[in-house]
Amino acid sequence: MYIFPILVILTSGTIWIYNNQMVSFPKQVLIPLSVVYVIYIIHVVSDPNNLELVSRVFIFIPISAICIFVVPYIMHRTIFLKFLSISATVVALLGIPAAFFGEYLHIITTHSDATLVGFRFNIINSIFSNPNGLAEFLFLGIISSLVWEDERRILYFTVITCVTGLILTQSRAGFLAALVAAGFYLTGQTFGYRVLKGISLISFTTGLLGYLMLLRLLPAPTLIEEVYLSGRLQIWHAAMDAVAARPLFGHGPGDMPTIVGEFTDITVGAGVYNSFLRLFVTTGIVGGLAYLYMFTYVLTQHVKVISDRQSIIIYTMLVGFIVNELFSGNSIFGLSTFSVLGSTIIGYSLLEITISSHREKKSNFR
Repeated sequence: MYIFPILVILTSGTIWIYNNQMVSFPKQVLIPLSVVYVIYIIHVVSDPNNLELVSRVFIFIPISAICIFVVPYIMHRTIFLKFLSISATVVALLGIPAAFFGEYLHIITTHSDATLVGFRFNIINSIFSNPNGLAEFLFLGIISSLVWEDERRILYFTVITCVTGLILTQSRAGFLAALVAAGFYLTGQTFGYRVLKGISLISFTTGLLGYLMLLRLLPAPTLIEEVYLSGRLQIWHAAMDAVAARPLFGHGPGDMPTIVGEFTDITVGAGVYNSFLRLFVTTGIVGGLAYLYMFTYVLTQHVKVISDRQSIIIYTMLVGFIVNELFSGNSIFGLSTFSVLGSTIIGYSLLEITISSHREKKSNFR
């Protein structure tokens, strides 16, 4: 009953892709993404009466596909970056007053009190449900605002506003994502894109090894065990146990606190707090590796074809997205603002890679 409309969507999308000569996607992304989609469908087939599961799959597949394969081809990256910058600035402006005067209009909310450099204020949510979601949006707003470099007044206003809002969220993951993304941008603009390639390779290799040590998949010094991650480390280990329980195709899209909570005595809370680990839990080793490969491919190929400022902005936004996803459970599959923006950013990175590949083929043909 449920499998038929899903297959119709996938078949129609495939026909549209291959009939539209303006659209072309590397198989290195189509294949792993299709693997994840197929695993989602397998879970629907195995449990067709689970309405929550079915609804998640109906949402995940078309929304992520549209964001990755359609939006970048119908909206120029300049428009996307400026729209994101302005939207983040507006959201920050709405939230900042609440830090000092409290909640207002019933939709501009705060989280809790905090003290910074002796100054007490309210941690802001703005129009989001929590400060982490707001921080994710604002860090992308900071980086996207770099598109205004030729209009310095707008650049300064948007960056300062978004940075202020980010500080008032007190989100460490948001801070880290923004700092890493800004660092990569400055490196590329200051020392050139070749240096950025080397820095990217070293950073990603070091980060991957460190994370594998945290998960106890590689030998690690005792110092690693002492890293404070607000309880995330215990949840990550429980998630690994969940993967081991259903290694091939995972547990399927579902309530992460319930799934992972069965493998730990501590309160799981909002979920796994790592989108990559979440994919391993929901789609197993097969889907998790496919998801990881897709990101690896996009990162390693995009950095090779960076040619201008907007290209490096997209690339550094992707880097920041990945850094944040190491501490957040929102993958590119979902309806959260960050999930939608993340899948769209991947789409723009793919477009850069595709355009460069076409140019290279034309050059070789000549």
